[in-house]
Amino acid sequence: MMAIDRGRNALARRIDAIVGGDAGAIAAAMVTGKRDFLSEPAKDVIREAGIFHIITISGVQMTLVAAIFFVGFRRLLALSGSLALRYPIKKWAAGLAMAGAIFYDIATGSRVGTERALFMTLIMLAAVLMDRQALTMRNLALAALIVILIEPEALMGASFQLSFAAVAALVAVYETRMAANDRDREERLRPSARPVLGERSRLFWEAVARHLRQGPGGVLFATFCATSATASFMAYNFHELSPYVLIGNPLTLTVIEIFAVPGALVGALLYPLGLDPWVWRYVGLGIDGIMWAARMAGELPGATIHLPAFAPWAIVFLALALLSAVLWRTAIFRAMAIPLAAIGLCGAAAGPSFDIAVAASGDAVALRVPDGRLAVIGLRPSLFSAEQWLRADADGRAAAQAVQRTGCDRLGCVGRLVDGRAVALVPRQVCFRGRLRPRRYYRHAAIRPCRLRRAARHRSREAQADRRAHFGFYKEWRRDARCARRG
Repeated sequence: MMAIDRGRNALARRIDAIVGGDAGAIAAAMVTGKRDFLSEPAKDVIREAGIFHIITISGVQMTLVAAIFFVGFRRLLALSGSLALRYPIKKWAAGLAMAGAIFYDIATGSRVGTERALFMTLIMLAAVLMDRQALTMRNLALAALIVILIEPEALMGASFQLSFAAVAALVAVYETRMAANDRDREERLRPSARPVLGERSRLFWEAVARHLRQGPGGVLFATFCATSATASFMAYNFHELSPYVLIGNPLTLTVIEIFAVPGALVGALLYPLGLDPWVWRYVGLGIDGIMWAARMAGELPGATIHLPAFAPWAIVFLALALLSAVLWRTAIFRAMAIPLAAIGLCGAAAGPSFDIAVAASGDAVALRVPDGRLAVIGLRPSLFSAEQWLRADADGRAAAQAVQRTGCDRLGCVGRLVDGRAVALVPRQVCFRGRLRPRRYYRHAAIRPCRLRRAARHRSREAQADRRAHFGFYKEWRRDARCARRG
């Protein structure tokens, strides 16, 4: 595994050096799964366009790799007439595609999202081996069950929720489309008397509608369904939505299908021979196009909608609404999704608000300051925690902009809430040794520290008087304690 990881690092550096810029970093991430070369501005651009999954090795890449192996091996075996007529080359191709998918998972780092996509791909190919239909809700449920048995905590993760919600919507669209095609086929085979006048025009428009339904129209409709299925989980976990994702996702699929995956396979084969530079430039050409479109979409008004935190029970009803829409087969049962979604949306709108939040490590506190926004105080606050607090408050500022350092010294930090109360954060353990000050001296503090030793010189006269009173109280307490020990 260490040798494979070193090879991935070398390939990622080579791709980044050949392509260069953000396109090279994205190409390296798409091919090897390494995101080390990607800059923060590039991450913001693809995040606002709703195509952040372009730099992750997920279900789209895994499915395309398995499909390329499956179709390629099947066509290669079909070149022999004796093999094609006497042996089940379809099953052979499925077995070879399973081996190729496993190798691709190992070669790209075997991340959690990639492993889930691998489980689903292996189950679909195993269905081909057993002469069963591959894309069914039963196979999706089996893949979800395997993931939950191996990693029960994955059920609460955003990756699991987004992956299986999108695939469930796509499988539902596929099953509905197959049923509609069967009905159309039966309708065409059923003899009926049709007028001759205008028959050619009718057949032409039916062919156009069929092409749009199975081509660009089908891609847009599938993208709309997958986006709608994942919207509630995106809003719940990341507190933002990208309205222009219907533009970004088809572009992403185009780049992945035409440039990234074929280029990754061909480039990986030519890399040991040193003949791969033109392949990576070809991949970078497609990425340049999608980055241009992503920047244009990010500059449009309302490119990113920031949402506050949901009520904890809201996502449960939204998930039940999604399951009702994709699992049931009749319109009456699918209509059950409407009241469930309405309850979930009410919970999303009635999310809890907060005026103070403390990091799990205790090194940072988020306060709602008098201007109504959050400010983060701490000696060295975690920007990740600050970003999560801002997202939960529907605040689109960068985490560094919310950090407030004016009220900090070497002992701790002080801030004020929106109602004027003071909050003190003293993370140093040494400050908690000795006698605490009387409670009356902390009647305005939400987090009561210990004695403040050396207060800052800019404190008010009242604070200095409190400090002198505290030290007088402390000396008196020590004298009484010594007398008690001597007695």
